[in-house]
Amino acid sequence: MRNVIVGCLFLLVLTGCDRRDENGSLKKENAGLKERIEELENEINRMRAAVPELKTRADYQKALEDIQNIGGAIEFFINEHQCPPRTTSIEELAGYKVGTINFIPFYLKVLPGKDPWGSEYLYRVEGRSYWIASSGSDGTFLGYEQQGGYDTLEGQDIVFSDGRFLYRPNG
Repeated sequence: MRNVIVGCLFLLVLTGCDRRDENGSLKKENAGLKERIEELENEINRMRAAVPELKTRADYQKALEDIQNIGGAIEFFINEHQCPPRTTSIEELAGYKVGTINFIPFYLKVLPGKDPWGSEYLYRVEGRSYWIASSGSDGTFLGYEQQGGYDTLEGQDIVFSDGRFLYRPNG
C-alpha cells in the first residue's frame, strides 16, 4: 500500500505537481494532495475488499459450468440407454463403459476433476433419477434434497438433478 502511495507521489513530482515557492513551502495547487492520497488509499482498500468476493463468484460459476456439463452428458446417455450411468461417484464415469463405448470421451470429452475448492463432485443414482452436487466452499455437503436459490455464497452447496439445478446461487 505504501509503495503505491510513494509511487503516486513520485509521479506527481515528475509531472510537476509538486511545486514549491521560493521558501520551499508547497504552493496552493498541492494543498489537496494529502486528501487525494487518502482518497486513493480508500479506493485501493475497497478494491482489495472486492477481490475475495469476485474469486468466490468465479469459483461458483466454474462449479455450475462443470456440473451442467456433466449433467448434459448424463442426459445424452439417458436418451440412448433409458437410465443414468450406474456408478457410485463422478470419478467412476471416467472408466464407465457400455459395450465398446466409453463414457469419456464419447459423452463428455473431459471429466472435471475436483470442484474449485478441491472436493470431489458428488453423484447419486436412484432408479432413473440422478443427482450431481458440489459441497461448496466449506466442503460440507448438506444433502441432495436442498432446493431453491441463495445470495450469500460462502459455504453453500450446489445440487443438480435430472437435467436441472435444484439448489444454486441466484443470478
